[in-house]
Order: sequence, then C-alpha cells, then structure tokens
Amino acid sequence: MENREPKSLNLKILSGATWTVLQMVVSRLISFLVSLILARVLLPEHFGIVGMAVVFTGLFSAIGDLGLGAALIQFKEDLLKQIHLDTAFWLSLLFNTVVFILLAAVIAPLGVRFYDEQILRLVIPVMGMSILFSPFSLIHRILLTRELRFKALSIIAVYSALGAGTAAVALALSGAGVWSIVIQTVLASLLPIPVLWRTTRWTPRFRFSRQAFHEIFGFSLYDALQRTLSYLSRNVDTLLVGKMLGSELLGFYSFAYTLTDVFRQHLMSVLNKVMFPVYGQLQEDIRAVKRNYLRVVKYNTLLITPIMLLLIYFAGEVIPLFFGEKWLPAVVPVQAMAAASIIHAVGGTSDSVLKGLGRFKLNFRITAFRIFLVIFPVFFVCVYFWGILGAAAAVVVRKLFTRFIYQYHLRKVINVSEMELLRSVKSAFIGAFVTIPVYLLFELAGTASVWVLAAAGAAIGSTYLAAVWLLEKEELKWAAGRIAQLVQRNRESSDGDRTG
Repeated sequence: MENREPKSLNLKILSGATWTVLQMVVSRLISFLVSLILARVLLPEHFGIVGMAVVFTGLFSAIGDLGLGAALIQFKEDLLKQIHLDTAFWLSLLFNTVVFILLAAVIAPLGVRFYDEQILRLVIPVMGMSILFSPFSLIHRILLTRELRFKALSIIAVYSALGAGTAAVALALSGAGVWSIVIQTVLASLLPIPVLWRTTRWTPRFRFSRQAFHEIFGFSLYDALQRTLSYLSRNVDTLLVGKMLGSELLGFYSFAYTLTDVFRQHLMSVLNKVMFPVYGQLQEDIRAVKRNYLRVVKYNTLLITPIMLLLIYFAGEVIPLFFGEKWLPAVVPVQAMAAASIIHAVGGTSDSVLKGLGRFKLNFRITAFRIFLVIFPVFFVCVYFWGILGAAAAVVVRKLFTRFIYQYHLRKVINVSEMELLRSVKSAFIGAFVTIPVYLLFELAGTASVWVLAAAGAAIGSTYLAAVWLLEKEELKWAAGRIAQLVQRNRESSDGDRTG
C-alpha cells in the first residue's frame, strides 16, 4: 500500500501535465490566430485603451475570490467540508457584487480622470462584468483542481478561448474597434460557467458559517493581499506607461508583453497548476518538494528558452511580416521582454512552492518588498527618462531581482542551493549558446521571407534540441520510460476496473 500512493500521485501529475500542455498549445494557437487578426484590423490605441482598463478591472479580478481558491485547494482532505464550499461561494458572490458596483460608480470616473480617456467610463464597467461572473465558476474550478481533473479543466478552457476569440474576430471585422477585445474578455469568463456546473454537479446551499469563514479566511487573507500586491507589481508598468506615454505607446508595450510574458505565463502555468495542489499534498516531505521543484525548473526552462530565443533573434522580421508595419515600435520591447521571460523561467514555480507549503505570509512579505522598494521606483525612473524602451529594460531588472529574492528564501524553506538551481538550467543555456552561430549565418543570408524565417527557425530549433539531447539524454530517456510505465499502469488499472 505504501508504494501505490506515490505511483498514483505520479500518474495524476503526468495526466494533469499532459492535458494542461495540450490545453496550453491549443489555447495559444487560438490566441495567436485571434491576436493576428485583431492586430491587423485594430489600431495600437485600441489595445492601449484595454490595457488602461485592465489596470483597474484586473486588480479586482485577481482578488475576486479573496484568496479562497488557494486556501481551499491547500486544505487537507479530512478538514474540507461542504459548509466551507457554501460559505466561500456566498462570500465571493457578495464581495464581487460590491466590487462591480464600486467599479461602475467610482473607479470608472477615476480612470477617466487619471488617463484622460472618456471611453473608459463605459469600457471599465463592461469589462468589470467578468468579475460578476467569476464566483459562479470559483468552487467548481477548486473541486476539479483538488481532484487533479485537469482534462476537464483543459477542455473547458479551450472551448471558452475558441468561443470568445471567434466573437472578438467577428466584432473586429464588423468595425466594433476596442469593443471586440472588451467583449472577448467578458465572454471568456461567462462561457465556462454552464460547462463547469454540469461537469462537477456541485450547487451551493443557501447557508453561511462563521466558523467555516474564519477557518478559510485564516489562509486566504494573506493570499488575497499577496495577490493584490503581485498584481500591482505586474501592472505598475502598464499604469506608468499609460499615464506618462499615452494609449498608443501603451498599445505597443501591451502587444510586446502579450507576445512574451503572457506567453511565458501560459507555458509555466502548465506545471504551476498541476504542482500547486501536489506541493500541498507533499507538505510533510520537504525533500520531495525540492526534487519536484528542481525538475519543474528544468523543464520550464527547456521549453521556454528556445521560443524566447526565436523572438529575440527574429522579432524585427516576424512582427511586421505577421502583424503589420504599424507594430514596428514594439520590436525592441519584445526582444527585451523575451530575455526577461527566460530569466523568470529560472525561478521556476517559487510562489507555488511557498503557497503549497502554506507560507502565505512569507510570500506576501516578499511581494510587498519587491513592489515598493524595487519595482515602482525602477519603472518610474526608466519610463520617465527612456520611455517605452526604458519600461522594457525595467522588466528585465524586475525579473532578475525577483529570481534572486525568491531563491534566497527557497534556500531556507526547502534547502535548494544556487548551484543546484544552475545545474537544473545549464542544459537550456548551453543549448541557447550553440544556436548563436546558426543565427548569425541566417543573418548574413537575410531573413526577409516567410520561407527563410521558417528555415531559420527549424535550424535553430534542431540545433537546440540536439544540444539538449546530448546533455540530458539519460534524463529524457528516464522521463520517456517513466511516462511509458505510467501509461501502461493506467491501462492495466482501467482494464482491471472493467473486468471487475
């Protein structure tokens, strides 16, 4: 019996990671095609207006569950009761309703005054409707996540992305302008609700417990505060660029951020989503947490590095070719943020480790320190003196600092050293280094056409993969063998269930 539990957990991790990878790939493909069309049809100012609105609506979306999601996922199985779920649902619904009223009546007029953009008076409340919808999917996502049912979550995510993206393209082609992006945001939060309810079969009961509230809120308060600060730390750049440089330059900056850091977030969320509940289950085994953390760092870095390398190498050719000449001012910010995304990957799933181990207070203190003493002053100075290029450089500084501050604390929490971390990422960095001569050869030949760019990408990708294979052959063979064993065990288990 002792050996079955880890094997079952490994199987769930594998299944979760596989489905989340598939969801990420399909969702990113949908997102890329939608973004490609929207970038061709809409103006940079339209993306800038949405970026301004998201500074306000995104903050409340980030804290809309009051940290209840992380708290309920982290709860041990024998402690979580139905009353906790009911209490969390009604608390979230009440809070989000108040927030929506606040957005429409107070925040929207303040946004108009802050940015001097009248259209925000309507854009902010409409985008804020997604906050009203979020409580109706909160508990259902928590239940699926606790059960590691990432297949269901992945299918629902793809369905939502496809539906919202199709609507956005149709609206953009019909001349809806900025509203095509706004409606896409609202639909992305609305469409999953009926499917989640049908999948989980969970419905709230009309009851609320003070005791359950205190038990949940003891965990969730620090997570909610930490997420508030974390959101601010990620959006200080948008706030300052929009205020100091205007909607057009903010559009270029948001475009660069979407191509790089948002893509990196999606890629890293594959294992973040899977590993957060797993870290919670492994709280008593710090060595297992450390082992899983280093493996996540390795695979995140191996995946992210080649993609970001291609953006660093060929952003000047890819952006005008696919999105149009009007987006050329975004080239240098894209390259800088791609480099920053590689730096971020080296930090792995640091905050997921701390939250999974219940270290919400520590995570909160780290985030508060970062935003007030580093991020805000660095961005303000860089944007003031160097504009959009300064903002892109500040992203690199932010990622570097974040990586080192988390590493300092993870050394204390799970005893992971800087040398162990560097060993985990060395293959990705060596693989990146050996692609430089290949890139220089294509630069000498010129990269003006789609076919030359495709050949360059294939050559660089092949060189990177060959280097990684030589360096990580045993690890990759072990991983492939482990996957085969787990798949076979899953089949045998399924066959046994049928015959039984």
